[in-house]
Amino acid sequence: MNLQLITPESAIFKGEVSSVTLPGEMGQLTVLPGHTVLLAKLASGKAKFTAKEGEKVYTLGPGTLEVSNDKVTVLVASATAQ
Repeated sequence: MNLQLITPESAIFKGEVSSVTLPGEMGQLTVLPGHTVLLAKLASGKAKFTAKEGEKVYTLGPGTLEVSNDKVTVLVASATAQ
């Protein structure tokens, strides 16, 4: 599936991933290929995703998540690589 991690300043990551785990407002969310359509608010916290290069970890500010047709779009106030 395709992930886009975007802040107001720039696109932090764009590429293929096999899973994404994010800090939802109601708890941790994991998105896998074939996930149903989803729109959710994100809290500040750690995000992890598995790309071809290996696992990546970011600390995110609050934002939103949209999942549709194996495309995951994460719009957040800030994102810092760990």
